[in-house]
Amino acid sequence: MDMNERLQLAIESILENESLTADLEDAAATELIDWGTDCAEKIVQRTTLDDTADVDAAIETRLKAVRKMMRLINAWIANRQSLSGDEDESMLNQVIDQVKIIYGENHELPAKSQQRHFLRERLPHSNEPVKMVLILRMLIEDQEDYRKNN
Repeated sequence: MDMNERLQLAIESILENESLTADLEDAAATELIDWGTDCAEKIVQRTTLDDTADVDAAIETRLKAVRKMMRLINAWIANRQSLSGDEDESMLNQVIDQVKIIYGENHELPAKSQQRHFLRERLPHSNEPVKMVLILRMLIEDQEDYRKNN
């Protein structure tokens, strides 16, 4: 299987799985799908270029983490109003556990201070689901941009 075929399958595994965004409004679902498909594309490109014996197994492990991250975010947003601060922290930690698999060991994770800021300052004011997805993605993918804008 070549890289284009792997990429097509990876993206389909996200687009065809309605459970990943079932509880979100359209705008938030679109942003989460965009995040997931961007991750899938990067995974396929990086893993195909790696010197990995079983490329397909390596890709699938990371794609499972993408889908799990998306389900976690979907559930977090859907239940947001009924969660305690400790439960929010637990959800963020679960998302970060998946991020470690998705982005790899060289990805800079948000510092604990950034995580606390997100949970205490940003999350309580993220009443719009689409905004929560965007801010969470910024926290995960670009800590410098998160610091500048928050």
